[in-house]
Amino acid sequence: MKLTAKFDIDYDLKQKPSIKPKIREPTPEQMFKQEENHSYKVLADYFH
Repeated sequence: MKLTAKFDIDYDLKQKPSIKPKIREPTPEQMFKQEENHSYKVLADYFH
């Protein structure tokens, strides 16, 4: 409580903190790799 007062932070003792997963956006390199892998899979399926 002293820290919240000192740093002017709103904190409610009655409310439980929620844990939310952080969803990261894929980088352009990751997007390219996913598309490349998908293309190879489609090509391999067509070949067989």
